[in-house]
Amino acid sequence: MRLAAQAREGEANEELIRFLARALGVPRSRVTILSGQASRTKRVSVSGDGRLLESAVRVLFPGGP
Repeated sequence: MRLAAQAREGEANEELIRFLARALGVPRSRVTILSGQASRTKRVSVSGDGRLLESAVRVLFPGGP
């Protein structure tokens, strides 16, 4: 996934959190970047109802993440 925000001062990380929260229907506080804050490759954690999140991820990434 590519983001429009620049990778400076955490702008891209914030945009990623906003995008995932909106797309998965969870509050931003439920989305956390676990690793890769300064890298192109990131690991994120999203807390919430597992079944609903799984369904949303399948819609976002039909071929798999």
